[in-house]
Amino acid sequence: MKSAVTPTTTVDWKVLEDLPAFDWVEFTKGVTIRKIPMKISGMVMLECKMDKGAFAERHDHNFFEAWTLIYGKMIDDASGVTVTPESPTYSCHIGTPHTPRALEDSLLYIFCKI
Repeated sequence: MKSAVTPTTTVDWKVLEDLPAFDWVEFTKGVTIRKIPMKISGMVMLECKMDKGAFAERHDHNFFEAWTLIYGKMIDDASGVTVTPESPTYSCHIGTPHTPRALEDSLLYIFCKI
């Protein structure tokens, strides 16, 4: 019998540590991120732009992640949770699979903590 669970890639904390500060990096097609340095040990903040329809493949992390939407509209296809200006926050605990997708051109801040 075929499993209904989609394989998930785990994003390691080291990937965030290795990102250059303030340089935009293409994460996937239509998704660009840049690291905003923080002076709090074990925390990284990312600014993320997502074009309408863009998404990040299903993945999880070995760290906690929280989103704050600045503008646009997003959905986590894995959980069905919609993130809007009226409800602008979302969090993913360690190991929680998620698939963020932009329903509109969107800007969000992502806070990551090991």
